[in-house]
Amino acid sequence: MENWLIEVMNDYGYVEIMFLITIENIFPPILSEVILTFGGGMTTTSSLSILGIIISATAGFVSYCSSVYFCKAKEKSFLKFNVL
Repeated sequence: MENWLIEVMNDYGYVEIMFLITIENIFPPILSEVILTFGGGMTTTSSLSILGIIISATAGFVSYCSSVYFCKAKEKSFLKFNVL
């Protein structure tokens, strides 16, 4: 698993970090702590930067949250506030 994650991050970089964070929130087989730990380690051995990893992880989480919001916004009951 470790070798696979390092190879994928080397090949795809920031896009893969964003994708893995998004997928991790939907279906959590890999913890985001593992992804970001390897991403931090990759900053010493590759051209990835800490700021880029933070931005790509944030973008991955925001893409997950916005997709859930827009899926729920299509439901009419989500937009109505039922107060007793």
